[in-house]
Amino acid sequence: MTDVCQLPAHELVCLMSNRTLTCRDVVEVHLAHIDEVNPALNALVEAANPETCLAAADEADGRAARGEPLGKVHGLPVVIKDVMKVAGLMCSGGVARWFGLSRTRTRRRCRGCAPRGPSCSG
Repeated sequence: MTDVCQLPAHELVCLMSNRTLTCRDVVEVHLAHIDEVNPALNALVEAANPETCLAAADEADGRAARGEPLGKVHGLPVVIKDVMKVAGLMCSGGVARWFGLSRTRTRRRCRGCAPRGPSCSG
């Protein structure tokens, strides 16, 4: 199979929705890729806790296994730029004095993603 990290989002969602791939498998591959390339790229200021990501993936797999309705981006790992407020993650917005500032609440725009089914990785 093609490298999971290189598949288009719509193909990943299809593979996870029909249970060809588990959401957990996809998240594990993406977390490993982040660990591999982020030190050189510094693309993620702060990644989400891997255990939180895997728990969300397990929940998504459970919904699929129970035949529950799935969101349009079921199980898709997503990264939200640090200019958007996500509870528990740093949100500096590129402002040096805000570096290291963690948010306690998630911005409404980001909360709106949850029913669609993505798994936040950072």
